[in-house]
Amino acid sequence: HDARLYKWFDMLVPIFNLSAETIENAEVEIEEVVNIDTQEQPKDDTVLEQAADSTVDDIDFPVIVRKYNSDEKIGVFYGSNTGNSEAICDRIQETFGEEIIELFNVADADPNKMLEYNHIIISCPTWYDGELQEDWIEFLPKIAALDLNGKKIVMFGMGDQEGYADYFLDALGIIAEDLIKAGAKIEGEWPADGYDFNKSKGLMPDGKHFYGLGLDEENQSELHDARLYKWFDMLVPIFNLSAETIENAEVEIEEVVNIDTQEQPKDDTVLEQAADSTVDDIDFPVIVRKYNSDEKIGVFYGSNTGNSEAICDRIQETFGEEIIELFNVADADPNKMLEYNHIIISCPTWYDGELQEDWIEFLPKIAALDLNGKKIVMFGMGDQEGYADYFLDALGIIAEDLIKAGAKIEGEWPADGYDFNKSKGLMPDGKHFYGLGLDEENQSELHDSRLEKWFEMLLSVFSITAKIVDGER
Repeated sequence: HDARLYKWFDMLVPIFNLSAETIENAEVEIEEVVNIDTQEQPKDDTVLEQAADSTVDDIDFPVIVRKYNSDEKIGVFYGSNTGNSEAICDRIQETFGEEIIELFNVADADPNKMLEYNHIIISCPTWYDGELQEDWIEFLPKIAALDLNGKKIVMFGMGDQEGYADYFLDALGIIAEDLIKAGAKIEGEWPADGYDFNKSKGLMPDGKHFYGLGLDEENQSELHDARLYKWFDMLVPIFNLSAETIENAEVEIEEVVNIDTQEQPKDDTVLEQAADSTVDDIDFPVIVRKYNSDEKIGVFYGSNTGNSEAICDRIQETFGEEIIELFNVADADPNKMLEYNHIIISCPTWYDGELQEDWIEFLPKIAALDLNGKKIVMFGMGDQEGYADYFLDALGIIAEDLIKAGAKIEGEWPADGYDFNKSKGLMPDGKHFYGLGLDEENQSELHDSRLEKWFEMLLSVFSITAKIVDGER
């Protein structure tokens, strides 16, 4: 844990643009120092001695760099008068890399260029009384006349919620309407919480989400980093991106500043204390992610072997009992589902495409309910080798009945990375399952990475917020 956390803390530095500072007279305790690369205990206090003998300008700390990969390039089409939208697009490209992100200013872009991409990001600020940015006024009708079926589009917009409170992010709605008519699929809905405006054409029909990320340079520029970080994480599952860490990158610390006072510390108190301490004395701080949600989430599962139940327990442990409430369908009242607008459903596939035994009785009962307005995300477990013709069939069987009952199924999951013959769990596009697929028999080593990615997806689907709180080991 200590070695991994230390490495992970270093990863957080570049991701969150943190700087490192020493606090005079701070008390720290070290429990253990482990060589990260070899997983062996160092033979001496080399790290501490180096800290004591070096100035802050001499110490190089390891940095973990996150590199993204994608089978599809993403075309980013933007218009920008002031340069603000263009700066955000540059940041998107810097984050995900030029190998993935290609930028096009609509002032001089060929509209047909959009046909070359299946994954697209669109950026248009809202001007004055709900007007499109000037280059978009000419560009939008041209792309709206194209056949955009099969195009997956995510949007972000910029607006002024105080100066133009009646027109905030109108451009998002204007563009979304035309692109949907042209066959495009708009993804990446963004919660309207945290903004203060009167009305907006950029709101989706539910009135609670924008068609895309909203940024306000005039009034909330200090929230750009937090919003973009959350949005970048949202893009990963939407565009089926993968991420890998590159180790042994080095960054040099140029300045050490006291966080609270922004003054230079007067001495090397922390380094001297580290040098005087034994390895067993140092305790590294633990950062805890705390989740919040306006809605509780009901998790309904069936489990014979305990595997699905274990995943549900992990969901609750991750997001907290204040948000996640668990129900085993073996003894749950079907009407309990009506108490939740946000729902997670888990059903493993048994044998030749059968539901888990408790779901056989439970599904017809909930399918008879009025599930309009219910947002449902699913995960299933199956065996892609032993039952390759029926892998994750339960996802499709349940999804079909719940859609008929009025529910909205979200959280589609890419079928890449699985090896099976056929599945009722696939959506009509044949490229995504109706929910996360886990295979305990053949790919249990992928559970952690898949769940981590899926948890990030749940944040956007269920409008969950996260904050960092100080924790103790």
